Amino acid sequence: MYVHLVDGAPEEKLGQQDSYPAGGRMSTSQLPPGQVIADTHLVPVDRAPQVGEAGQLLVGLYDTADGSRPPAKDARGELLSVEPLTTLTVLKAAR
Repeated sequence: MYVHLVDGAPEEKLGQQDSYPAGGRMSTSQLPPGQVIADTHLVPVDRAPQVGEAGQLLVGLYDTADGSRPPAKDARGELLSVEPLTTLTVLKAAR
């Protein structure tokens, strides 16, 4: 799975953290449909956003063999729209 902090369009990665679920202990092929896994991901930031700059947090799955992102589907098999998890705005500079 991936957790990416991106800036604007086109998406410029500000930071990323990729790993298997459950703290790296579980392959996604082991996950039964509908199972919820609580996971913590610390995202190292490569470039600090400027004050007032907005970034988006993207979370999803990808195929480690070719990097492709499979489509997300709901319980009925219908495609889900891929939206940012949240938008972050830098309010003040770090000290």
